[in-house]
Amino acid sequence: MNLAVIFRRIGKIKIPAWTAFLAAALIIVLIKPENAERALSVLSSQADVFVFLFGMFVIVTALDMSGVLENFAKKMLKRTRTGKILLLLIHIGFGLTASILVNDTVAIMAPLILVTFAKYLEKDAKPFIIAVAIALTFGSAFLPTGNPQNFILASKGNITFLWFAIWTILPTTFALFSSFFSLRFIYRSEFNNVRYPEFPAITERHEYEHLAKPAIIALLLIILGVALTSFFHVSMAIPILIVSIVFLFIINDRTEILARIDWGILLFFAGMFVVIDSVVNTPLIQDLISLSFINKEPNYLVFIIFILIIFLASQFLSNVPVAIMVSQILPFTSLNLPIFWIGAALATTFAGAATVLGAASNIIVLETASKRGIHITWFEFTKIGLPISLISLIGIFALGGLYFLIFF
Repeated sequence: MNLAVIFRRIGKIKIPAWTAFLAAALIIVLIKPENAERALSVLSSQADVFVFLFGMFVIVTALDMSGVLENFAKKMLKRTRTGKILLLLIHIGFGLTASILVNDTVAIMAPLILVTFAKYLEKDAKPFIIAVAIALTFGSAFLPTGNPQNFILASKGNITFLWFAIWTILPTTFALFSSFFSLRFIYRSEFNNVRYPEFPAITERHEYEHLAKPAIIALLLIILGVALTSFFHVSMAIPILIVSIVFLFIINDRTEILARIDWGILLFFAGMFVVIDSVVNTPLIQDLISLSFINKEPNYLVFIIFILIIFLASQFLSNVPVAIMVSQILPFTSLNLPIFWIGAALATTFAGAATVLGAASNIIVLETASKRGIHITWFEFTKIGLPISLISLIGIFALGGLYFLIFF
């Protein structure tokens, strides 16, 4: 993924990042005829991930078209009185919204609102943009619906919606508040107690505002349905699929919604699943896995090493590919325990805050801000994000320590 992002432009032609994985997947399929059957098997085994992405994109696209997300952000900022309160609202408001609506979708809207807010205050928007990028990453760790890696690991590890939230609430809270206090210290002149002039929460009319109520109802039904799967042996993808299909059936703007969905992301995941499966099944990777985990007995030291390896791997491969690899490896090891699945979800997510390329949401936030004239370099982001990301690991280590203290 990282190479696809770095080398996505040839001359004046901008190449979508998903084409790299899709092209690689096609090459793998064409090399050997039997690879085509393997690829179909891999894609069918990940059907719940595609359902999750499609269903959430449908509802979030409708929320965006109706103006619900934009108006929510503006009303939230209207309550801002000081830089300290703004930073807190960024972490709690945008961060927790990301856990429900998938962080990549919130990443499109959040920087636009914050750049407008910074211009109104006549302040440098960079601290606002860096803060929201980190907050979206950490906040998305709370629920399986927060990001693709959470959903993949929760589904494959048979972690229910409610149990996932119970396991992650403390590490996520620790990460959000460690980010809040760190950023307040780093940008103490921006996030201080000086009172802001009141921000006018202008509620604009949108062409598709009639979609607001049905989209909000659909979102609430999805949350309720996904929560109820905790009490039944049903995939979390099922209520998402049912609600999104019914929603498209009862509204008249289904064509417009489907046209605005980023289908490239689904192609990106399709190619990624095939490529990662091919990589994981190479002799070199299999040998490394065998030496690293297969013969290891679960204990706290192994857990710490496991988390650190995932954190480092996520910096080079990005968090979603690492999550896919873990989901294919962990079931065949003695580490196939809830704490390792939850730890992997938290580690891959928290790792995303370390560098620009650590998470797709970072790239979306920074590119959206760049289009508004706010340019943040890789170094500027990393020198802030890396130490905060490393601090967030303390919450994961504490969770692991508590688990092994109680159950071992």
